[in-house]
Amino acid sequence: MEITDLKLSHLKEVVKIHCQAFPDFNLTLMGRPFIHTYYLTTIISPNGLGSVALQEGQVIAFVTGTVESATFLWQVFLKSPPAFILGIMRICTIKPRMMVELAKKAWRLLRITLNHLLRISPKKQKTVVSPSPLRGYLSSIAISPSVRGSGAASLVTAHFMEQMRARGRKEVYTSTDEGNASANRFFLKVGFEFVESYRTERNRVSNRYVYRL
Repeated sequence: MEITDLKLSHLKEVVKIHCQAFPDFNLTLMGRPFIHTYYLTTIISPNGLGSVALQEGQVIAFVTGTVESATFLWQVFLKSPPAFILGIMRICTIKPRMMVELAKKAWRLLRITLNHLLRISPKKQKTVVSPSPLRGYLSSIAISPSVRGSGAASLVTAHFMEQMRARGRKEVYTSTDEGNASANRFFLKVGFEFVESYRTERNRVSNRYVYRL
């Protein structure tokens, strides 16, 4: 097994594993063109980071994230506005209630982005981790179903944390559904610390974790 940085040559396989691992995830429901743009932006953005585990040259697990998450979705939009807009339309067609949630999220992200760009300290919010030059974010982690239990996820996460450390981050945040027992166990196993539980716009409870570098 080889652990290495995420590259353009891995993109197709990363998208495939994402769709296998998260068939009902909102990102997935926005369609493959959006998913492709999302991970492509991660690879080419100066703020994006990613690690992959390879077996016989094939991607079997990956972790992606950003060193500066506040403006990342805007970078995805700017990379391919059509894929972004069509993705929003697609998920709103599948889940009409998402229109209200996405509107709230867009407004929240706009405020965070403006605060970040203008260097204004945002008001304290329970469900938002404010941007910090020393804080990174782990946005996605997935493993091919055929190699679960192989240790690939732990190894690729360790490599990802080394990438974050090399970029000067002191903390890495992530979150997962409270009911996702396997993900919650995994984050604790690889060294994350539980921070808090919070309720999302969809009235679901999520757990936030931090990894201190």
